[in-house]
Amino acid sequence: SSVKGSVRSLRVLRPNLVELSLTNCSEVTGALSDLRDFPKLKKVDLKGTKVTPDMQNIGPNDFPSLSDPMSDICVLRLVSDVPAFMRFLFEKKLHDFHSTRSIAFNSPDSYHPNLRDLPGGDGRKDLSRSPFKLQFVKVGPRVGWRWTTGWENYYFETNWLDPQPLPSDDGYSEYCQEVESKTKENLGPFRGLQDPPATDEEYKELAAAFIRYPRAFARSVRRRIE
Repeated sequence: SSVKGSVRSLRVLRPNLVELSLTNCSEVTGALSDLRDFPKLKKVDLKGTKVTPDMQNIGPNDFPSLSDPMSDICVLRLVSDVPAFMRFLFEKKLHDFHSTRSIAFNSPDSYHPNLRDLPGGDGRKDLSRSPFKLQFVKVGPRVGWRWTTGWENYYFETNWLDPQPLPSDDGYSEYCQEVESKTKENLGPFRGLQDPPATDEEYKELAAAFIRYPRAFARSVRRRIE
């Protein structure tokens, strides 16, 4: 796209702008907070831009009209950007349980594992996918988010966004059963981990231990989470 410049230059449209789509405009820069006080802005698509998610500058009353859960609000470049961004989506009721998001393909935190030297099978296939996709999960009244290698593949431990129900709450026993099936059954090598390993080599070591030595790996995980 030939569109260039900072989203801050759009502030002249602040009173009346309802939708903003700059998808794949790679020369567009600025910060997400430059748009935080647009009173009528309902949908924002900034995927493929260089707009940064400066969540530390965004408060609970910002983006008062944002309401489209399919908005690609900005590019997540760093793993450290993610927790505050996912909480922002949750608090704005923009969380979607039927799709995934991801950090940028060219993020300095991202890697794309090559596990061709490991034994074959579905385990290797699923773990060969980058672990930097994000999905929301709902269990009973509770919502959280987690990293995953892809839809219906291995996922990490859930980062919860609201408190666990109390034993005295209605539906507590059903919640306990559901939390096991929805957040524990497909952890695979990521049991006990809430974030992806920091490096490609650490990820490969984890995957190799899980695939080659499953019993020893299971014992080490039990020790790690006890």
